[in-house]
Amino acid sequence: GIKREVENLINMVTVHNLRKQNNLKTVDMSLHMVFSGNPGTGKTMIARLMSRIYKSLGVLSKGHLVEVDRSGLVAGYVGQTAGKTSEVIEKALGGVLFIDEAYALSNGKAENDFGQEAIDTLLKAMEDHREDLVVIVAGYDGLMDAFIHSNPGLESRFNRYLHFDDYSIDEMMGILDLQLRKGQYTLTDEAKTAVRDYIIEANTSSISFGNARGVRNIFERLLIAQANRIASMTEPSVEELMAITESDVMSAKEGDDKLKKQQMDAEQNAAEAADALETLSRIAAELKNATHMEGSASVGVSADEENSVTPEDDAVADDTQLTKNITESASYNSCNTADSIEDDD
Repeated sequence: GIKREVENLINMVTVHNLRKQNNLKTVDMSLHMVFSGNPGTGKTMIARLMSRIYKSLGVLSKGHLVEVDRSGLVAGYVGQTAGKTSEVIEKALGGVLFIDEAYALSNGKAENDFGQEAIDTLLKAMEDHREDLVVIVAGYDGLMDAFIHSNPGLESRFNRYLHFDDYSIDEMMGILDLQLRKGQYTLTDEAKTAVRDYIIEANTSSISFGNARGVRNIFERLLIAQANRIASMTEPSVEELMAITESDVMSAKEGDDKLKKQQMDAEQNAAEAADALETLSRIAAELKNATHMEGSASVGVSADEENSVTPEDDAVADDTQLTKNITESASYNSCNTADSIEDDD
């Protein structure tokens, strides 16, 4: 495991230094490392430990840790990334530069992505300062493999791999117990069983739960639940202030369940809104297309079609002519009647 790999590295460095002190030939060692594993498995903690070990063995002059990710190395404009990366490297000299989620440096596909510029600057610094700089890159298993093999320079400089396994339920209970003891809290027997079930149920995915990070989140929820219970008590005893009960665990879990439900509802609402927007966009496009087709049809009417007479047009014309004939006949008859009256007079 990790402990054994660290011991191997310490022994190699120790013997390497002894051979140098006795004027024996030594083989150049690459102390740069690749840490792979899911979140919360202790990668940053081990990187910090390695910086101190290297300092104690005389490998590094300061033994401090500088932690960054892609955003700490890559700038947004041409010519700025090299300078930004160089500043970080300058701060890390004498210690360990820990780059979390390092695979993100080679993920960019756009023309204005400058991750490769950061990698090139880093590789040069690793060569120029190989006596007083150790670089550790970390991230998910498959992504880190692809990252290292994406560049021959990375492959030649990183040849030590440490894989961090997910914690078992017993290990996570041990982490929780350590946090409780450090904070001067205790779990009742019933609470121990309940919190174990709580962790098992919450740890459906090592990535989303986050191993030790997930345990830390549960620990904080337990403290909130206990505080809510004790706040209403009058002069609680020291034992009561320290004890976390089964009811505290259940209260924390209920709050966690409510939060998850709210997140799921929010995601569902967002998905429904996206579907509605897509439907409206499709309807708008169809209406626009239909309007365009109607306009094209109107423009395409020929002169003959405009001058053509339909049966309906003939009927309207006949009705108009009939009305005109009746009107003229009525007018003629009126004139004749008036003449006859005048003759009679």
